[in-house]
Amino acid sequence: MAWWTVEGGRRLKGVEPEDEWGRTWGDGGDLPSLSFRPDGERLAAANNRADGGARLRETVETGAQLLGSQAELGTARAGGPAQSVAYSPDGRHLAVGDMEGRVRVWPQRAPAPRLLGAMTNGDPGTSPISGDGTLMVAKGTETTQVWDLRSADTAEGADPRLRFALPKPWEARYFLPGTDRPVLMAHRWTEGTEDHAFRLWDFGGDAKRPPVPGAEIPVKASDVRTAVSADGRLLVVGSWATGTVQVWDIRDVRRPVRRATLPAVPVAGWESLFFLGDRGLAVVDRGEPGRGRPVDLRIWDLTDPAEPVKGRLLKDAAVGQAGYVPSTRLLMHDASAQRTQLCDMRDIRNPREAALLPATSGGYQPVGKDVVATTLTDGTVKFWDVSDPYKPREMDEMRFDRALTDIRPSPDGKWVLTGDPTASGRQRRTADGARRRSPPWKA
Repeated sequence: MAWWTVEGGRRLKGVEPEDEWGRTWGDGGDLPSLSFRPDGERLAAANNRADGGARLRETVETGAQLLGSQAELGTARAGGPAQSVAYSPDGRHLAVGDMEGRVRVWPQRAPAPRLLGAMTNGDPGTSPISGDGTLMVAKGTETTQVWDLRSADTAEGADPRLRFALPKPWEARYFLPGTDRPVLMAHRWTEGTEDHAFRLWDFGGDAKRPPVPGAEIPVKASDVRTAVSADGRLLVVGSWATGTVQVWDIRDVRRPVRRATLPAVPVAGWESLFFLGDRGLAVVDRGEPGRGRPVDLRIWDLTDPAEPVKGRLLKDAAVGQAGYVPSTRLLMHDASAQRTQLCDMRDIRNPREAALLPATSGGYQPVGKDVVATTLTDGTVKFWDVSDPYKPREMDEMRFDRALTDIRPSPDGKWVLTGDPTASGRQRRTADGARRRSPPWKA
């Protein structure tokens, strides 16, 4: 792509790039259509590569800066290779047409609130957003940070406010589910040793004061896996090296108590332990989750945490990532060909396969009572009513402005948090009256 400046109102002068790579905006694909926003500060270019859409960039820079990647503003998706783009005369909408004759119209609104940091990957069934929707945990460049989302909720265009940074070497990935106040689960490991520790941080007090830390839960093992019950009352800590799973009662945040030790051997892998609701525990005891091969799940009944009962073994129960929908007692896991399998777990002793839903690998999350969200490869998020797991009903969808690597709902269902390949987090509102709405493209 060549850029020209207009001098004296009539003379064109070519903009020279700093190097030859500066001429190749478009990542090697053709840009068959261009459209300037009427104010001249934005440019949209149709992209006919497979990922499609309209590539967006600023145009207020001068000289070689026009060719730099710092001017990139992401992509307005079209669902396939795009052939044409056009701004509306008032600059408030962008139309993107694809090769199959479909047109998507993107409204221009204020960018969604953002924060500096990377999304954290918590244990299955947990969220980096607190249950009341006020706080979010993110991984900063040096420390784990907790952000207050209320400023973004009350002021248009306002960004979240930093509430607290965990002291080194503590790290955290999620808040406890099911609690009446925000409680953060943190982990510490002494490098080069087998010394691990877990600690709960209570954020339920005065927002102007630091959180209150509880007593440490020490674990000595070379590998450690954890899971938290859906009601936030039980923590299990397992190790392949020790061949055991400890059951901890964490109802008292400041004084956790160990109730039992299971003779179970969780295999290596992030999702080798996860709860099925409040008192059902699944332990992977064959295969390696996340490696695309079937795994077996051993079910444990923790109705009485001090007297666990071994349940049945589910053969070849999952491939890759797995999750659980508490309201309908559904187990979700990767299936072949970009699909997720629903399994009816209402009767633990006789689980049954239910319907298949379209979804990317691991791209499925419960987002409310009897509702599941699934992500597709074109950036679309679909919402499903799974009250009948054998006949799920498509409810709604949202279209995002860029490729997604992750999606997480807030426990209150008010926000959807998306992560993109640039390791930045964005908040998206999911509620607009009775319908979810597509987020604005950044411009």
